[in-house]
Amino acid sequence: MQPVLVATTPSHIEWLLQEHHPLSLVRADGVGIECLAGRVLITAFNQVDDVELRPGEVFVVPNRGLVLVEGVASCRVR
Repeated sequence: MQPVLVATTPSHIEWLLQEHHPLSLVRADGVGIECLAGRVLITAFNQVDDVELRPGEVFVVPNRGLVLVEGVASCRVR
């Protein structure tokens, strides 16, 4: 299942993500990615380690490079 757009507001976009179907972001420096449900794995350009988020945790994209956001099983992010 590809990333599914769940809801949008002027300041937020929510996605439902599944394992092996990452959401790709580019030029997203300074954007916060918040885990709403499940677990999220984030791989960001020029970062040594991947980041895992649980509900309530936020990762701020550090640069303008490629960022992959993937659910561990199923998750919801904003």
